[in-house]
Amino acid sequence: MTEDLAREFHQAMIATCDEAARHGYRPSYFLNMLYEHGGVGAAKRLLSTRGEQSGLARLWELDLLHTSVEAHVVKEPWSSLFTQDERQEARRRLRSHNYRDMPFAPVNGIELYYEEHGSGFPLVWSHEFAGDYRSWKPQVQFFSRRYTVITYNARGYPPSDVPESIDDYTQEQSVEDLKGLLDYLGIEFAHIGGLSMGGNVALNFGLTYPEMARSLVVAGTGAGSTDPEAFRVNVTQRADGMRADGMESMDDYSNSPTRVQLLRKDPLGFEEFRQGLMEHSPLGSALTFAGVQGRRPTIFALEERMKALRVPTLIMTGDEDDPCIETSVFMKRCIPKSGLAVMPQAGHAINLEDPDLFNRLVLDFLTAVEQDKWAEQGAGDQSGSLL
Repeated sequence: MTEDLAREFHQAMIATCDEAARHGYRPSYFLNMLYEHGGVGAAKRLLSTRGEQSGLARLWELDLLHTSVEAHVVKEPWSSLFTQDERQEARRRLRSHNYRDMPFAPVNGIELYYEEHGSGFPLVWSHEFAGDYRSWKPQVQFFSRRYTVITYNARGYPPSDVPESIDDYTQEQSVEDLKGLLDYLGIEFAHIGGLSMGGNVALNFGLTYPEMARSLVVAGTGAGSTDPEAFRVNVTQRADGMRADGMESMDDYSNSPTRVQLLRKDPLGFEEFRQGLMEHSPLGSALTFAGVQGRRPTIFALEERMKALRVPTLIMTGDEDDPCIETSVFMKRCIPKSGLAVMPQAGHAINLEDPDLFNRLVLDFLTAVEQDKWAEQGAGDQSGSLL
């Protein structure tokens, strides 16, 4: 590759990143407009070159990459276009240039991407399998008016690192990653919330580190608990599909009986959700599905630990999210200081389907906790009961 060709691509990268930012941060825009800025041949060669020296490595050797481009290499959605080694090198170079906008936390041998918004007591959200930190946008916009809201991408979700061994993906590891993120941020006590996979993380974080949880929000949690064997078979098939055919094999996942509610209520929001899922790493998603969902204990297996939990907990589910209704009721019966909110005509992605209702329920809960008004369920006087 000639120096002139590298310079041409560098200029195209700069122009494209700026233009893509004005069009919604979509990889499709990134690639299409990259080719339209005159660097067609350079772009194709650099993005497709893998081997002893990638296109980015050549640009670095020539000292032609500006930090504004390197910053895009490590950020969503463009980060998925590059290898983990390239993302790590971009982060290293950005740090060497004292680049400030680098929200990566070194945690348990990897780096997690995170975002902080607002100020106040910390409120942390952990995302579901089909989502990422962007899935919490309605909650960030609402709660950052009163809290420091922290969202992050789990391991396996670029721009966080994507370990390549299934042994690096377990629910216990997910809990330790959240603990490591809080330690890195210097947070000793926080409200912890999550949806689905993230709800399991929030619940198990509370069970493992109750002294760090001011409260727990456990939403849409428990899928696979009522028929774990059938669930694991489906998980294995899905994971194999992602390894073989990429994220396109998951396109029907967003149209499942517990997802169509979002499509009905918010078609644009549904398309953004679906597009976000398609942008995920096939390897990271496959390993997450097989390693975390496929091997985690059922909600019912946590019965004794939940009975001993004294952290205020809000359990949330949609009344059309069938895999999570029975487990939500079970959690309510087990966790002494818990409440159960069932959202009407709602499926799985309840924070996106009905963000106003979701946010108000959570805010009322957090307010009650902070005022010491969130009660523990009492036995009452059984002598006056007819039931």
